[in-house]
Amino acid sequence: MDIKLRYNLKNQRFFIIAGGLFILLFVIELIVTKDISYFNIALALTYSVPYIYHRKVPFLTIQKGVLKQNWWFGKRIDSKDINEIKYFAGEYIVRSAQKEIRIDTHLIDVRDQPLLTDFLRTHHDKWVNAMPFAESQKA
Repeated sequence: MDIKLRYNLKNQRFFIIAGGLFILLFVIELIVTKDISYFNIALALTYSVPYIYHRKVPFLTIQKGVLKQNWWFGKRIDSKDINEIKYFAGEYIVRSAQKEIRIDTHLIDVRDQPLLTDFLRTHHDKWVNAMPFAESQKA
């Protein structure tokens, strides 16, 4: 079972709009001053690269019972090693003996949040507090 939890659209829109605005500022500055300023190009790339990364790579993947965060220093926890699961302040905290993964539900696409809650529901004996599935699936 391969589950890919994508970034939400609001997060992606922010990066593409900010990158587009800096490209627009670069073009306006080029027309007005006839001089190339690399500062606006650098800022446009700073915002455009995360947009491309978020479109291509999912926020979290669950493959063969292994939760893996997909970023440079992302953590991974095998579902067999999970000791406790907690829901606090809009994020799931999944702990094993050595590691802890914090999954912010505001970064996950609303369409993919039920997939995460269904996976966590299979570990009902590991929950520290009550399972807040109704709250976690709200937009």
